[in-house]
Amino acid sequence: MNRFIETKDYGKVEVRNAMFDIDGTTLEEGVEIKGDEIGLIELYGWIDIDELSSDMVNALINQNKDE
Repeated sequence: MNRFIETKDYGKVEVRNAMFDIDGTTLEEGVEIKGDEIGLIELYGWIDIDELSSDMVNALINQNKDE
């Protein structure tokens, strides 16, 4: 599932649930956030994207954009 969310600082971004291959044998649930200004951000751990507000997505990007 994916959603498009308009953020204050980064414009329109796509947020979607994802499954990440950590080491070739371990899978981890998470979320991908993609946008023209931010590229791709991968966040490990379950986040209910239906509950995310524009401000929450903006904060997640701010916390993780330089990692």
